[in-house]
Amino acid sequence: TVTGVQTCALPILIAYPTDSCYALGCRIGDKAAVDRIRCIRGIDAKHPLSLVCRDLREISIYARVDNVRYRMLKAATPGCYAFIL
Repeated sequence: TVTGVQTCALPILIAYPTDSCYALGCRIGDKAAVDRIRCIRGIDAKHPLSLVCRDLREISIYARVDNVRYRMLKAATPGCYAFIL
């Protein structure tokens, strides 16, 4: 069996529903999990992956978004959109 401490070290993937199919996800920074996703999908390291944020505030950790564009994003959510920054 795997203990809670060991579980955190494993490359854990999740499958979650999207508007058209299911997607694979993992914790950011988990290289082994990202490698597993790339292997399952048959893509190389040059293929970009999506980043899913829990809310708009989290965007500032990963991207620079000025006030005008932030207000545009905020006005368009919630909704079935994918924003490419």
